[in-house]
Amino acid sequence: MAVSVYENGEDLQTAVFGGRANSSVLSYMNQQLQQYAPFIKDDSFLKQGFEKLKMFTSEAYQRSLDAVANMLSYNQVTDNISFLDSLESLQHAPPIMQRYIMAHTPLRQLYLDGVLDGYDGSFENIRGDALGPDLYEWRRVNSGIINFVDKEDEEGNITTTWSSTTYYDKIPEGDRDLTFDQRCIMKDTYAVIDRLLKESDSDLTSRLNNSR
Repeated sequence: MAVSVYENGEDLQTAVFGGRANSSVLSYMNQQLQQYAPFIKDDSFLKQGFEKLKMFTSEAYQRSLDAVANMLSYNQVTDNISFLDSLESLQHAPPIMQRYIMAHTPLRQLYLDGVLDGYDGSFENIRGDALGPDLYEWRRVNSGIINFVDKEDEEGNITTTWSSTTYYDKIPEGDRDLTFDQRCIMKDTYAVIDRLLKESDSDLTSRLNNSR
């Protein structure tokens, strides 16, 4: 699992409040360091300058800035089931949605393989290695919902079939079943997860915006 963490400090605070440095500014800083390097007798000072520049241009540092910005943006998100349409909203999903997001089969497999953070400890896996219909939360999301499946024959022709299964699980005490509207919201969110798993190398379950 790829993890990059920057502790709270002056450099990160400066970048957060000052904004992301653009390429022209960073290029200018590098040119200045290169130009005056022969005249600087203190090698440690010069080395520190190049190290700072390297840190500000690193992908891990930029990810940290994005993570801080997203934490501030999603700090007041209510604990309701709502459509999540972006990487950032998935990374900061409210607790009530996390267990259903983690029931998404390919996403859950990545989590079981140790590739994903799983909401940095906020999500608790109490279902072991269960996947798909064997997983209680998966059944709650898919119960009574029409699922479309594309099948390709030997000649390359694709036909679309559909099926719908209703699961009559006993709802544990203290838990509540999903409404039909909430199931539809989760299925729409699953479609976003499918797309992001193909397009992005970010951990969809990392509030720190780690890569996977």
